Amino acid sequence: IGLLLGFAGKAFEVQTDEKEIAIREQLPGNNCGGCGYAGCDALAKAIAAGEAKADGCPVGGAAVAEAIAQIMGSQVEVVKKVAFVKCSGTCEKAKDRFEYYGNPNCNRRLLPPEEDKNPVPSDVWDLVPVSGFVILMPYIL
Repeated sequence: IGLLLGFAGKAFEVQTDEKEIAIREQLPGNNCGGCGYAGCDALAKAIAAGEAKADGCPVGGAAVAEAIAQIMGSQVEVVKKVAFVKCSGTCEKAKDRFEYYGNPNCNRRLLPPEEDKNPVPSDVWDLVPVSGFVILMPYIL
């Protein structure tokens, strides 16, 4: 059985590109998908196949892009990428869906009741009904 498994392992071996393995070692391994691929393995495969640029990893930055360009035997011009959120949501424009009636911060929760000038319910959970919704507010000690 061992000989049969050894032969089958050699016969059905999946060939991988050496460049793909070297590129994968240079990538940070976050698997964040910020590059547009399903993870670092998919990006490495796309770069090795020539479908993606060497500077495709936004997390790795210039150092990773230059290392990948050396592996691919090409030059890369790194342009810094900055996230830009396209929304017009400000505190004035956003709707108030919920109102929080509880401790404004954790420090106040630690005060003894006699020192707290504005006590709030000290239950483990606060129920806050606002416009038909009920929110469970946990207090984590």
